[in-house]
Amino acid sequence: MQNQKRRISPAIFGLIILCFFLTFTTISCGNQEVAKLSTFDFVTGTTVGDEEIDANPLAIIAFLAAVSGVGFGFMKGNKKSIISAVVGGIGFISILVLKIMLDSKITEQGDGMLKAEYGPGYYLPLILFLGAAGFNIYLIASKSTGQLQGNTGAEGSHKFCTQCGSRNEAGNEFCTECGNKFILGG
Repeated sequence: MQNQKRRISPAIFGLIILCFFLTFTTISCGNQEVAKLSTFDFVTGTTVGDEEIDANPLAIIAFLAAVSGVGFGFMKGNKKSIISAVVGGIGFISILVLKIMLDSKITEQGDGMLKAEYGPGYYLPLILFLGAAGFNIYLIASKSTGQLQGNTGAEGSHKFCTQCGSRNEAGNEFCTECGNKFILGG
């Protein structure tokens, strides 16, 4: 079960990367569609008609958060959940602020004529970043709760790894989370 939980966080961040290729926003003037942009278009920059849209730093930060979330998810040790939760929060805030800034720019430049409708390329990464942060906070809380409770069964029924803090059966020779070798009697 512990091994399966380790794979959830990088899987969530991997899904976020895939969502960057979905439609972030559709911009229209009246009933006429002017542009349909994916989140990745904001990461790399693109051209709509004769207008250049530069790469947006917030989109780049969100994309880097998703990529680093995958990488940090495969780290060993007790800091990976903390780092992954922070990365999820950064991605969530970046996507949210990107939308707010885009709305402001459309209102300012469009004189009320332009309208932005947001699609799955906005909503899914937003929800998944929040989910990744929440899941990693849950892992942090459940790990610290297990450590604070100490032995719940018979004396010596479990021990904690000195490397990553994971709870292990007393008879284990190696930590099930990080592979650290236990010292005899430890």
